[in-house]
Amino acid sequence: MNYTFHPERISFVKKDPDGKVLLCLNRLQNRVVLNKTSHEIIELLPNFGDTEALQSEIQKRYPSVDTSRIQKDLLEVMNLFDIYGIVEMNKVPCESAECYIVGDDSYTIVNSFVLSVLRENNFYYCREAREEYFDPPLMRYRVMRNIEYGVYVQDGSEITSYMTFCVVRPDVSAALNIGSFFFSKKLDEKTIVENFVRMINKIVGIIAVHRCLTKVRFMIPKKLATEKIVRILSAVGFTCEYNFANESTLGDVTYYSLSIDSNE
Repeated sequence: MNYTFHPERISFVKKDPDGKVLLCLNRLQNRVVLNKTSHEIIELLPNFGDTEALQSEIQKRYPSVDTSRIQKDLLEVMNLFDIYGIVEMNKVPCESAECYIVGDDSYTIVNSFVLSVLRENNFYYCREAREEYFDPPLMRYRVMRNIEYGVYVQDGSEITSYMTFCVVRPDVSAALNIGSFFFSKKLDEKTIVENFVRMINKIVGIIAVHRCLTKVRFMIPKKLATEKIVRILSAVGFTCEYNFANESTLGDVTYYSLSIDSNE
């Protein structure tokens, strides 16, 4: 896999006697601590342009380590470098539209998609519209802290849909809450509904294995619930559960819910 190294994004490097290295990055002033091997990879990055050549060089330095182990660890490190903007990985496009859980290999491409939707004013709804909220390190932090999960649909080399979900503690609620959704302007309404359903089914299929889920819930200030949003929610199977008067600074808040069959 090809990559582009961006040393200009590293503003400060501090090496400790034990081999660990502290990097300060220009992006949101992030700080990253690397072990000795990860720093060795950083130093090798300018000499190559693809992970295959980089892996070969590492294999020469660690001949006793199994090739599959080096390949796995290198991919993990490179994905983290990608998240923090140290490198840009050229992702391999998928052959058909597929639905995925957002992870270390996709935070940056999801970030690019979300920013394009926000800037082009495509079809979306999000509770937090600040671009910084969707910065890859912050997206990863929310996942690692079990605050928010993401699902996306990728068609070829393009992401066309993205949705976030929040899970409340199982002893508090059996509902899965939709936080935001984003759709490409290339999609017609029928495809938006199909991808909406696919993303819900993807995350429910994973979470329902570990805990009880009875519904998917979506809340939105009534003033922001456009005809298109309401129409799509209805087509997916959501119904208006209740309305809270003067619940937010924008006035009334409406709650929509989609029942989940516990036997599925």
